[in-house]
Amino acid sequence: MNKRIVLFDIDHTIFNTSAYAANIGKILSSFVEGDAREFEVGARVTWTQIHKQFGYFSPGVYISLLFDEFSFTRSEEELQKAIVDEKMLASCLYPEVKEAFITFSKHHEIEIGVFSSGDLEFQRQKVKAISRFLHPSHMHIFVKKTEELDSIFRQYDRANIYVVDDLLKVLHQVKIHDKSIQTVWMKRGKWLQTQEKPEGFMADFEVESVKEVVGIVAGEEN
Repeated sequence: MNKRIVLFDIDHTIFNTSAYAANIGKILSSFVEGDAREFEVGARVTWTQIHKQFGYFSPGVYISLLFDEFSFTRSEEELQKAIVDEKMLASCLYPEVKEAFITFSKHHEIEIGVFSSGDLEFQRQKVKAISRFLHPSHMHIFVKKTEELDSIFRQYDRANIYVVDDLLKVLHQVKIHDKSIQTVWMKRGKWLQTQEKPEGFMADFEVESVKEVVGIVAGEEN
């Protein structure tokens, strides 16, 4: 039997990015000097600005820009550490993820990894709490992951590949690149209702939790 490899997107797939945004908003609001509501508006604008400029969120740039606009009772370095706190990031993983990854680890013919866009260091920090389950050879994090499909998937010519993502446009591009790859649409997160659906494309599987992915790949119901 061929090896089975499951590559997970991070944001809105295994990591609740909306919960993270809410968490850091509360953290930073507790240290800002001045009107908290004004800060909340400014923080949202800055969050959006960073995503438009870089295509992903950068904690360091975020704090630096906020320090240019607002006064805080803590240093810039202290706030940068606060918004990448290990325990806080671990709390933003969807609740079923760790248990599901433990189940995956019991199947030696299955290896799991990451297929993600964003800041390399920050994306790694998001999954640190479950890093022991992630195969080091399957950690694929790029600024724009869909531009790296050939370099990523050429190494898997003798494996059965599953790609799990909350964005249908990503899964569509993966399928165009290699029809043999099994696409799994994670139906949750910020873009569930608003994303454009590629015409004529349907993912091979649709799920609402990582537990369901275990059922598909390992044949186990959790």
